This record gives sequence, structure tokens and C-alpha cells, in this order.
Amino acid sequence: ARLFSAVSQLVSRIAQRKPMLWVIDDAQWLGDDALELLAYILRRNTEAPLCVVLAERPEPPLNIEAIENAINRNNVQLIELKALDIDSARKLAEATLGKQASPNAVQFVVQRADGNPLFIQELANMLKAERPTREAIASVNETLSLPVPVRIARVMANRLAELHDVQRRILEWAAVFGREFNLDLLANALDESANEVSERVDVLLKRQVLQERRTRSSEMYRFAQQQLREVVYGELSARRKRTMHGTVANAMEREGSASPADLEFHFGESGDDSKAVRYGVLAGDRAREAYANQDALRFYQRVLERAGDKYEFRDSAAHAHFGLGETHRFLGHYPQAKASYERVLALTT
Repeated sequence: ARLFSAVSQLVSRIAQRKPMLWVIDDAQWLGDDALELLAYILRRNTEAPLCVVLAERPEPPLNIEAIENAINRNNVQLIELKALDIDSARKLAEATLGKQASPNAVQFVVQRADGNPLFIQELANMLKAERPTREAIASVNETLSLPVPVRIARVMANRLAELHDVQRRILEWAAVFGREFNLDLLANALDESANEVSERVDVLLKRQVLQERRTRSSEMYRFAQQQLREVVYGELSARRKRTMHGTVANAMEREGSASPADLEFHFGESGDDSKAVRYGVLAGDRAREAYANQDALRFYQRVLERAGDKYEFRDSAAHAHFGLGETHRFLGHYPQAKASYERVLALTT
């Protein structure tokens, strides 16, 4: 009590000379003693020109009632900071990119920042450093791979350090699955019961590390921040990635509802060229039928890269060349279409 009184009197004397602003970051880690001291100071200095800003994350929750009970509740204002909406995120990305703010570059930044202002600025600055001219940055597309900016990586590392090993393991597998995953497939890959996995996922949902999206048939889960997924995935060794992608691919294949595109990706990352080629052809056909022409070109091209000159992939290569020809013809790229058709003839005669 004497310590509390002494600190309160010191604050009062300083505040009489000039207004004071206290900013306490990561306030969720304040212990009961610290909260009691803060409440005591506020209760004894209700008329002092003192403003206290507590910045906290939802987990673990801060006992704000101790502060509210110490002073008039009208003097306590709770402000929940949410992610920027798409329009605001786009404007911030454009402002940070400046003259190099091509539509492709803005989209690239906005999709990866998840509405976080710091992430938008860091990603935009890294993109400008990697692509110093407007012409170079205009060529940015979804396939561009950039390392996670240092400041973002530090923020994410701190978040990961707060998690238990079993929670980290869930995130590692979630990162391998990709943008989204469902609980049954995750449990299948982990070779654990859905109930056990669900309990761990619930903890990650409460900590706002993962987000839930409900569909008509099931619930889908994703990282709350795409940059966190990239940090987790980047920490895995190449060998573990191959093994885990293979496990995910086989689980998806057994389950039966995965798209050819997802199967092509995971089998490809696992090093299983045979299945990656097979599903790559199917993914290319599916994309071409849906008039997703750039996706179709990308899938067919990957089939050809994997097939190479291997005899066992000869039929698949011919199919991919034909798909390329049809797609180029639809796009009006007649020289490329002609070259693809000629390759089909060379492989089949």
C-alpha cells in the first residue's frame, strides 16, 4: 500500500506540471499486481491530466474490469482495431507503392497483407526494392515469390513463440495444406482423431491465429494472416516439406473431393511426377473448359516441364501440347497454337 501511495503521489506531482500520456503495449501480459497499481493510480488521480493507452491482443484476455471499476466507466473507451477493408487496403498500398502502383502490384500486396497496415507497407516497400521500375512491377502476378519482410517475420516469430508444440504442429500441417483446409483432412494427415485435432484448432481460433469459414457442407479453416503461414512454411526443411506434401496429397486423393489443381500441386511438391503429371493434365483441361485460360496454360506448361523427354509421359505430353494449342487458338495466339499442334503430331506419329 505504501508503494502504491508513493507512486501515485509521484504521478500526481508530475501531472501537475504537464499533461501525461502513458502507452503500454502488449497489455495482455500485465499481471494482477501491475493492474492493481494502475487502477490505484487512476482512482487517486481522476482529475489529473493523465491519459493511459493500453494496447492488447485478445489472447490472453486483459482484465479490463479492474480498470473500469477504478474510475468512472465513462472515462474508459474500448477501441477494437479491425483489419482494413479492401478499399482502404488498396489505397494504402497505392500510396506506399507511389508511381509504381500498377494494378497487379497493388493486388499482390493487398492479397497477402490481410488488411494489416504494417504488412501492407512492408510488402509494398519490399516489392519496390525487388522491382525498381514501373515496367518491372507491372509484370507482378500470383506466381511471384518474395521472402517475408524482416519486420513481419519478427512479429510472426513472436506470435509463434507463445504457442505450445502441439499447436505449432497443427500450424505446420495447415501451412502445407495451403490457403485453406478442412478438419477431417487435417486429422487424416496427422493420423489423429478429429476430436483431438478440433480441440487444438479451437485454441488457435480463440487466439486469432486461424479463422473459420462455414460452407454448406463443412467448415473450412485458414490462417488469419497469410504472412504467418509463409513464416511457418518457410521454417520447414525441404525434406519435411516433401514428406508432408506427399501425406497431404494421399489423404486428399483417398478422401476424393479435392480438385485436380490441388492434387497436382501437392503431388508435385512431394516429388511424385507421375501423379503430378496425371492431375496436371486434368487441371489444365478443367481450367480450359472454364475459360480460365492463363491457369490452363500454366498447368499444361508444368506438365511438359515434368514430363521432359521421358517415354512414360509421352501421351500426357501430347495431351498437354494439344491443350496448349487449343488455348492459344482461343486467345488468338496462332503461331503458338500451330507450334503446339506440330508437337502433338511429332509425339503421336
